[in-house]
Amino acid sequence: MYCSNCGAEINSNANFCYKCGQKNCQASNNTVPKGAVTVYKLTVCWAEQRGMDNKVIDIIIDNSPKYQINNGETIGIPIVEGVHNILFTDQVLKTPMDIIITGNTVLNVRCKRIFGEIVVEYGGNDVLRELRKKD
Repeated sequence: MYCSNCGAEINSNANFCYKCGQKNCQASNNTVPKGAVTVYKLTVCWAEQRGMDNKVIDIIIDNSPKYQINNGETIGIPIVEGVHNILFTDQVLKTPMDIIITGNTVLNVRCKRIFGEIVVEYGGNDVLRELRKKD
């Protein structure tokens, strides 16, 4: 279902649109309205790693408020189509990257304690055109 105001994909039971805030959002089974922004799901997976029970990684997208992921957790983040800057950080380690979103996307995260880095890898789907670390 899609919001009749902004075109965001919403739950059919929604009382309002999570993207534009439209109250009593009237959902439509039709395609996204012309000119509307398409919202996709960015799934970030962190497979459980031993010895990192209390570790938390912050995910900052385009300098906006952050999301957090814990060891062994998978989270879904709504994200619009286009180019985004994503920073994965635990306040000591930082991995910035640019990513082009053209559909639902999966990223796998893991920490390398020996090398002192957060590794982010493309985890599936054929819609990701570019995933590169910044220098």
